[in-house]
Amino acid sequence: MDTNDDANWWAFSIGEEERGDKIKDGPGGLQEVNPALPDGRHVLDYRSYIGLERLLSCQVPSSRVPDERAFVITHQLFELVFKLTVFDMAVISETFRRLFALSDDDEFRNRCTEQGKSAFWLPALTASSRMKYSSKVLLPAFLGYLSDSEEKDETFSSLEFFKFRKYLPPASGFQTAQFRLIQRGLGKSNLLSIRLFPGERYRKSYEGKDEADCVRVIDPAILREGISTAMPPDDSPEAGAAALDDKAHRVLDRLSGRGGETGSDSEIRTISAPEIESAVDSFRQILAGHRSQQKRAGVLPPDAEARDLRAETIFRKDLEEAAGKENERRAMFGHPLEGARYLRKSAGGSHLARVLDRIAETDDVLHGEDEDSFISVHYRVAAKRINDLIEHAQKAGKPEPPAGTGGGGPPYLWFASKSLIPLFPALVGFREAGQ
Repeated sequence: MDTNDDANWWAFSIGEEERGDKIKDGPGGLQEVNPALPDGRHVLDYRSYIGLERLLSCQVPSSRVPDERAFVITHQLFELVFKLTVFDMAVISETFRRLFALSDDDEFRNRCTEQGKSAFWLPALTASSRMKYSSKVLLPAFLGYLSDSEEKDETFSSLEFFKFRKYLPPASGFQTAQFRLIQRGLGKSNLLSIRLFPGERYRKSYEGKDEADCVRVIDPAILREGISTAMPPDDSPEAGAAALDDKAHRVLDRLSGRGGETGSDSEIRTISAPEIESAVDSFRQILAGHRSQQKRAGVLPPDAEARDLRAETIFRKDLEEAAGKENERRAMFGHPLEGARYLRKSAGGSHLARVLDRIAETDDVLHGEDEDSFISVHYRVAAKRINDLIEHAQKAGKPEPPAGTGGGGPPYLWFASKSLIPLFPALVGFREAGQ
């Protein structure tokens, strides 16, 4: 994100006194909206306030296919919602920062257990509600634009998609940097370090390199300029969103009454060796399924077996390292678990508890295994698209199996949602306290 263009966006405050102040022209690109002219008139209108001209000029389809317009706008809607979600995470993160900065322990505890009307908690309450609503309602609903379910009126045609899809590689929805940032804020930083995603097509197209190894979804070969959004610098406004899970646990740590101490009798569930082995087995099946498709199409690389063995070896190593780091992180959550238990028992209706509940629910409706979660709906829509494209390609005498514009496709989405993401849930300490 360009902080100059977004200067006003990030010039927010959760302070009760100052958050109603008007933004004036200032450093970093701050602009006063609707300034008074010398004669006292104000000229702001709807179009200029929401930047309508720029907003409506951002759609540049690659073909004459009408359905491509819906395809472009659907993904732009996703990114707008992601932007709001990142902002809402930053608002909550700033609330936790201010809460933790309270020097008086009694004042800190009173804030943590506060109920009823509260000017302090209002921004975090509305932000956490929006996060949940965006993830549970808006994102799955937007996917309806790309649905051709037999039970519903068709809104998007796979046959029409087949006509313009060839113009898009290697671009892919896997390149959404804002969604990776959201995942970091929901406790999945270690997950994102695993080399899982096929990067051969990206490297060939963007770098001219013929390298077949898998890459991380936050690799520059995939995200390109978006890498600074997915992994924001510590001094950037987005950094607060990336640190949301950590800040929540810090608050709970202090709430335990023993914040900063080492050692605890409380134990947090860790990622086990059998879970790692199960994920490796599933990854092996993904690779085998892809090779079976290539074999049927007559495009199986001669060194496919060696490539897959290397990919599996790398994946196992990365997953074991990621699990080790995650388990080390959770080893520090004994006191946050105690703080969460205290909160649930003594102030389950507090604003802090409500905000934490909504963060956990946001993670569930985004990444959960429930059939209505965003990732589950996304998988079903994408899988049907790819299957339809394969069928159209075969009928057209072009049997090479399309695997998504970027080369990954639904199998990797399914694998991540079933075998990897459940190992890295948000707010582990808070969740454990509720079980």
